Amino acid sequence: MPQILHHDDATYHLGVWKIEEPESFFIDRLHEDQRQLPFLPDQRRLQSLAARLLLNRMMESPQVILKNESNKPFLRDDDRYISISHSFEVATVLVARRLCGVDIEKNLDRIERIAAKFLFPGEMDRLQGSQYRRHLYRIWGAKEAMFKAYGLGGIDFKKDLWIDLDEILNNNEVFSSRLLNHEREIRFEMRWLELLPDYILVYGSEI
Repeated sequence: MPQILHHDDATYHLGVWKIEEPESFFIDRLHEDQRQLPFLPDQRRLQSLAARLLLNRMMESPQVILKNESNKPFLRDDDRYISISHSFEVATVLVARRLCGVDIEKNLDRIERIAAKFLFPGEMDRLQGSQYRRHLYRIWGAKEAMFKAYGLGGIDFKKDLWIDLDEILNNNEVFSSRLLNHEREIRFEMRWLELLPDYILVYGSEI
């Protein structure tokens, strides 16, 4: 079954799709107004179509995804918030009543090469150890999720996005994060999952 995760609770609707189908599979199962996309490279187009079909499977009725002037997605006929992420053959969608964000990443060594872009040297030193890459992905995913939730750009990933490193180092499944230095501080509760052999999913919403 290509839909490998569907989680519902009082806070979230969360789904993950492992893309094994051709583009025609998704086109045939979407309404005409759901499959209207800007020009995208083939893989990104397939990921976007998979996310739209996944959303239909998750929700009570078919939904149309639009984007605002900041390119942040929203639902045409529903006042809930939505966030979308893709990585290689996986797409994920998060829907929540409050500001929310999701990020999914394939576990590759490149995260270690870019760590200095989103962490200070002292933070990287604290994370060193056998789970270094896993910790990096949880932090990166949480910062990406907050960035998407905020949706207005102008974010410094080092200075403006704070993660509770103690909770990360303790491998807490739920951890605290905050968006700082803007018109108001936004506090988030983040969660992580490891899916398939090589994927890390991080998602959360404003609290």
